[in-house]
Amino acid sequence: MLVIVAVSVAVVTVLVAALVFVRNGPWGLTAAAERDFAELKKWVGACLEQDLTMLDAKLPPGAGTAREYRRLAESHVLRASAADGSTYWLEVSACTEALARAGRELAPTAGKSPPCLFDPAHGPSTETVEWRPREGGRPRPVPSCAADATAVETGRVPAYRYVTCDEGEVRYFDAHGLYASWLLGYFSGFDTDLTARLLAGTPLGAHLPDLIRGMS
Repeated sequence: MLVIVAVSVAVVTVLVAALVFVRNGPWGLTAAAERDFAELKKWVGACLEQDLTMLDAKLPPGAGTAREYRRLAESHVLRASAADGSTYWLEVSACTEALARAGRELAPTAGKSPPCLFDPAHGPSTETVEWRPREGGRPRPVPSCAADATAVETGRVPAYRYVTCDEGEVRYFDAHGLYASWLLGYFSGFDTDLTARLLAGTPLGAHLPDLIRGMS
């Protein structure tokens, strides 16, 4: 998992650097790249804060182990806010891994099921539904929470997780590779090819095979 995150850091860094070079030439590279990275940290940081808020709404009194994981996740958010590009994505992934563990503590009957694909912050999946990311896309079975499974099965739109990127507010898997570390932390401990299979045909899915091959 650390190798995947490291490769994703390299991919995003190269893309940002190339874009800045084209826009500003070599003299504007450092300052512009720092501005881009600061903006990206703001977007991803807001996503992590939303995750913490969603978990807090589900925490019952007590729930000691889940609260420990929640505190661990928050500590990674704080470290991420001060991290540079070499460690930032590792902190993001560690945060969502801790959040996933908290979610499993709150849903012990779900066993070790993967997170809800529509929004991993919904917690462990309880059902599998047929879904396609867009009209005409290839359908595939995906893990889902009960509410999203009902939505899909009745022809309604599931509660997708929306995130911020250059294009505005989009579904997290439409933001290309920017939220790869966020997603992979949630799916830590599962088959490394799982996310690539689930999100095949999406902008994020296009990045995942190369990131996963970086493990070998």
